[in-house]
Amino acid sequence: MLMLLLRVIASFVLLSPPVPSTEVGQLLGVPAYFAPATWGRLSGPGIAVANPVSGPGRTVDAELAQAMRAAHERGVTVLGYVTTGYLGRTGRVTRFGETGRAAWLAQTQQEIAAWYRLYGEHGLTGVFLDEVADDCASADGYRDLRAFTRRYDPAARLAANPGTGVPECFSDVADVLVSFEGDLETYRGWQPPQWQLTQDPRRFWHLVHDAPAPAEAMNLGKQRNAGYMYVTPDVLANPWDTLPGDDYLAAEKQAAQATDTVPPSRPGQPEAVRRDLVSLSLRWSASPDAVAYEVYVDGQHVTGTLGATPAVELAQLRSGRPYEIRVRARDHAGNLSHFSPPARLSTLPCPGVRPAPPEDLAAAQIRPSGLRLSWTASPGAHAYDVYRDGRLISTTPGTALAVGALSPATPYTFTVVARNDAGGASGPDLTVTTATAGSAPITDPAGEIGPDSVVYSVRYGTAFDVHQVLLDLDGDETTGLPVLGLGADHLVESGWLFRHQGPAWAWTPVAPVDLDVSDDLHVWRVPKSAHPAISAHRAVFRGATPDSYSEVITVE
Repeated sequence: MLMLLLRVIASFVLLSPPVPSTEVGQLLGVPAYFAPATWGRLSGPGIAVANPVSGPGRTVDAELAQAMRAAHERGVTVLGYVTTGYLGRTGRVTRFGETGRAAWLAQTQQEIAAWYRLYGEHGLTGVFLDEVADDCASADGYRDLRAFTRRYDPAARLAANPGTGVPECFSDVADVLVSFEGDLETYRGWQPPQWQLTQDPRRFWHLVHDAPAPAEAMNLGKQRNAGYMYVTPDVLANPWDTLPGDDYLAAEKQAAQATDTVPPSRPGQPEAVRRDLVSLSLRWSASPDAVAYEVYVDGQHVTGTLGATPAVELAQLRSGRPYEIRVRARDHAGNLSHFSPPARLSTLPCPGVRPAPPEDLAAAQIRPSGLRLSWTASPGAHAYDVYRDGRLISTTPGTALAVGALSPATPYTFTVVARNDAGGASGPDLTVTTATAGSAPITDPAGEIGPDSVVYSVRYGTAFDVHQVLLDLDGDETTGLPVLGLGADHLVESGWLFRHQGPAWAWTPVAPVDLDVSDDLHVWRVPKSAHPAISAHRAVFRGATPDSYSEVITVE
């Protein structure tokens, strides 16, 4: 009888949420994929994700920059959107036409660098990684992206969207994980993995659309340990392109609040249990009510614990340098304690020597919008930092890098620094001028229906951020998106075929497609299985930004 009772108690502990729903205090995390003018309605604390052109683009959007800066001043954590292309696992190609993990990590680093170059002085406080591969083998790549981002800002916030069912190996790859994205009906029947119920609620972010009112979803989020929520009545194909009305948003913020307003007790002074060249392992006496701890280094909030264990490892420090470290306890409601007493701790000095400078820096495959760098290996180097015009754009363990998002006929100066724990050594600079753009922005549009696939090809003479094929498959000008006299009911972009959902620019994915990129030539191969009834149709190619179109062609 006693053994049975213990089993019942154990089952109750495993299956029940760790805290009552009313104890979790929530903040709003908004995918702000709407016009900059709407940003004026956002207020902190909370998160907003900026996404001008599925990434930062090549130039500053002045209206968005102003909106981001104002939101930051109102206490909003502003993150820049970056796609990671599932690190190439689905066949998605980079701007350079490559599909491998290393190529996608390099492009993602350059997108992060572009966000800080364009918007770093306009309220940007971190990045949001989308299209995240959710297998444990990919987790280290995302940890590397987090480390790279903090080369720009040690206090940068990183959010990632690996989707539902993400394994526990992802628990430390980002500050916040989007662990649910779907409609309210699906959310009612969904449960998070057990490990997500025992960690810091502020590690998890749920996005719920098609909700007539916010209260139900917000309460479910509290039961499921989500410290960040966003609920909207908007629906597919793009539920994130509007912000709910004032009454709905006010109700959402009200539902996010917790009843507990008493802060946890002050934690003890941090002490080092292990010191290394570039890291410190810390512990401190616990605060009884804490669900997690925020860690501050030299006054900046740089990391936090996954849960209530009063210990953390600080990485990416400099060797032989002292740091002032303090911690704060946070409870389920989000209340913060007073700071712990400060501790002044130092990393170990590095006894080694810097690597030799890299040599033979060269550029090849020089295009209007990109090029490929290569150099010889440096003995003793752990990695190589690549700088463009004096700004870090990538860190790689290899001796080559594809550089994209450049402008035609423009000189760029590149520097490669070989680095290890002792420091870095740079080789000679290399200045390269990109190729001149073609005489027209878009040329040689073509298409052909083959036995197994429909092939679309075009040359882009201008460095566009977006490359698309708009298709009128039903031959009806009155359906789909009106463009140049045709009704575009399907769209090909990057490695996907989309179907128009309307109104305006709203699309839903249908099937993956093959994309080959060679210099300025883009070739898409759409499998006929994605649209078995396909017949002769009209198509037009688009580049953006700014918008440019090819002539309308007939594909048969």
